[in-house]
Amino acid sequence: MAVYNEQKLNLEKASELITIAQMPERYERELHKTGSHEYALKQLYDNAPSKYENNVSLVRSNNTTCVIVFDEEKNELTFAFDPTLDKGTVFNNADKWDNFNRGKTDHTLGGQVHSGLYSDLVDYNPDLASGNLAETINAVIYDHAYRGNTELKVNFTGFSKGGAQAALAVAEVAASEVFTLNDHIKLNDVISFAPPGYGTEEFANSFNDLANELDANVWTIELHGDAVPTVLTQDGANYFTKYDYTQFGNRAYITQNEQETSVAINPSHEELLKLRQQDQPETPSHRSDSYKNAINNALSNDKDLDAPPPALKANSLVFGQ
Repeated sequence: MAVYNEQKLNLEKASELITIAQMPERYERELHKTGSHEYALKQLYDNAPSKYENNVSLVRSNNTTCVIVFDEEKNELTFAFDPTLDKGTVFNNADKWDNFNRGKTDHTLGGQVHSGLYSDLVDYNPDLASGNLAETINAVIYDHAYRGNTELKVNFTGFSKGGAQAALAVAEVAASEVFTLNDHIKLNDVISFAPPGYGTEEFANSFNDLANELDANVWTIELHGDAVPTVLTQDGANYFTKYDYTQFGNRAYITQNEQETSVAINPSHEELLKLRQQDQPETPSHRSDSYKNAINNALSNDKDLDAPPPALKANSLVFGQ
């Protein structure tokens, strides 16, 4: 088990990244509604936060959409991946087919990962000059890094399937040593919202070790009532959803009711099971808007929440009133 550097969950950053994580979701929704890439792209640009004006781009490879956002003021680059489209069945929905193809494949960083999600990152694509999506991300990072002398900060994020692909992508990019060999390129924040399991313990521990060396802020965020973060993990509810994958980084578990929003930081597995067994919310949890609202409610307390190292995780429940 990797020993994490002591970190804080920056709720302001989480709020910023869930907003960016919704951008590929918006593009995909408009694309499948209208069948027009041009219209969907226009909607993506028109609805982007004003501070990213003229600094939003998009790359598609196989069945994955990656939105790239550059914050000029912060010199910060964020890669966000699309969630599963709800339409249809596994037989006519490429998102669901990728999800269904869950068998293990070796990851460059070590350990094994979800082959359906990983293949979209590393399989050859003749339409991409760099050959595949992971190498394209590398090229974008280097392009921005050498535009000036200021340190470039790099983030990865996504919701649901997109959160899992963000995790696999950042690990693939990190394995290329882009962050290790370049002092002016900093892996800053990796926040996966509601991801299913995507890799073995060996893979997760390998990335955790590297993230510690890079002093990166790495989080998996789960909202109470959302079953997706249990899918393909040891906590899956049945034969079809139970598997031996996990997620990496620190974990924040958000619970909210009429009185308060509470955030549990790095609960033990036993504590996590107890949290999940609490009364279920009336409104659906597995929606990006639900996560955004919960994070913003917690943010209204104007606090950052301390995350202790795993050795101190056992009783680390932190609440925002």
